[in-house]
Amino acid sequence: MPRSPALKNLLSCNTGRVWSWVVLCCILLFVAVVRFRLCEMPLERDEGEYAYGGQLLLQGVPPGKLAYTIKLPGTPAAYAILMLFFGQSCAGVHTGFLVVNCTTIVLTFLLGRILAGAIAGCVAAAAYAIMSTSGDVLGTAAHATHFVVLTALGGLLILLQASKTGKWPAYFASGFLLSISVLMKHNGLFFVAFGAVCLGWLGYSKTLGPNMTFLNAGLAFVSGAVAPFLLVLLLLWLAGTFENCWFWSVTYARAYAKSNPGTMIVRRMFMQRMPQVMTIPFYAALLGLLAMWLRRSSWRVALFATGFFLVSGLAVVPGLHFRPHYFVLLAPALALLTGTLAQNTTDFLRIRLKLISPIPILIFSLFFVQGVARERNLLFQMTPLEASRSLYGNQPFPEAIVLADYIRAHSSPASSLAVLGSEPEIYFYSHRHSATGFIYTYPLMEHQPFAQEMRQQMAHEIEMAQPQFIIQVRTWTSWLSRPGPATRIDPICLSLTPNNYKLIGTCDVLSDESSVVWNWQPGPSADVTDASRQLLVFERITSVTEKTQH
Repeated sequence: MPRSPALKNLLSCNTGRVWSWVVLCCILLFVAVVRFRLCEMPLERDEGEYAYGGQLLLQGVPPGKLAYTIKLPGTPAAYAILMLFFGQSCAGVHTGFLVVNCTTIVLTFLLGRILAGAIAGCVAAAAYAIMSTSGDVLGTAAHATHFVVLTALGGLLILLQASKTGKWPAYFASGFLLSISVLMKHNGLFFVAFGAVCLGWLGYSKTLGPNMTFLNAGLAFVSGAVAPFLLVLLLLWLAGTFENCWFWSVTYARAYAKSNPGTMIVRRMFMQRMPQVMTIPFYAALLGLLAMWLRRSSWRVALFATGFFLVSGLAVVPGLHFRPHYFVLLAPALALLTGTLAQNTTDFLRIRLKLISPIPILIFSLFFVQGVARERNLLFQMTPLEASRSLYGNQPFPEAIVLADYIRAHSSPASSLAVLGSEPEIYFYSHRHSATGFIYTYPLMEHQPFAQEMRQQMAHEIEMAQPQFIIQVRTWTSWLSRPGPATRIDPICLSLTPNNYKLIGTCDVLSDESSVVWNWQPGPSADVTDASRQLLVFERITSVTEKTQH
């Protein structure tokens, strides 16, 4: 019996849905294999900060009390939630990050399908997967930018759905999620602004959904956007840490940003610092935008895509630091536009040259395979320790685990320690509180108006707390100090270490950057200024009275 055209279209639609979901599952499986294999990889500094902040939250310690940070409390709170399910360990953090990354890939897939079609969704998901796991963006680490992208995409997807249903809870949820992206990292402000502009356009074009007025939609969206901030401000005020958090997240944040060197230089820095894995998708995205604008029927989608592309690029710029993982904020826009290019090109060829219509998908598949092959050692062969050394050189991330094990074995849970350097992961691993809120020492070395005051405050907090252990980190990457360590780091480490502490251990990294030697009995004549010594462990000299009390 011949099938009707309507039935054929329905079957075709269902088939398209099935194969696209199968492709998505394969992409998620690829990401799961890579991340599960590397889940024991030592935490780097940012991960250590968020993990320690999350650990404190789980212990009932509010933000800003034992850890001073420029970051807003959203990412530590997300870490705390993930660690509740997966545990307070490297594997727990990275397993939780796998969930975050896979959820973002699914959201990218759904947005691609809505904007252009099934091919666009699959290509966008695959493109984001390869970019977000790449070593070029330090993709093995659960940086705050991944959490910004997750919540921003969720908010925009719900906003697009709200324009179809016209339900105010959807507009509220959209504003709420976009606002949460700001709590993850300041850069999320750009996505909130973009969401507000999109809402304004929906109101102007009268596409807010059935029976929905712009006033009601706007009130719901703004209420959702304001709610997280009001809740956080209330909690910080009740905890008594509002003033301190405001100083670090707002006042100091202004001093942290570099001065603007001019638009031309910023654009050049942006392109020069862009990770290699994003180079081809960037130019594919430009072609994708061009293809959309050339089709009058896709101008509405082109307007949304252009705005999202520009906003994502601007989100990378604040502070003018252009670190590799900042470009994760741009990855979803590049992935979506690459997907729309593949979809539009395929649709064009299907109409005119059907035999060669699979070529766009084949070209993207080659890009994906080439990207995986280029980083096959990191993705499939290196051990977690080797991966850490490959991405971060001789920075003391693996050594932090060994040191924390020693501290746990030789101290009580009530003991505190001070890390002179930017290695908050040591606090997290050791499950010991910091004797000073300065879990990062970058601010002490920066040319900013609060540096000297911060040094004095850190020295006072350590002197008052008298922690059992003080760890000196004598590597410039932990202080962002050049020239070499001996010129600036040694004097400040000595000034921050009270006299009643003795050297009990050293960690020497030899010249080949792969050999590490621990010495727990260095002796009184040990040279603490030896450039190979990255970690120096000091213990407080216990008085006769303290020994009697114990």
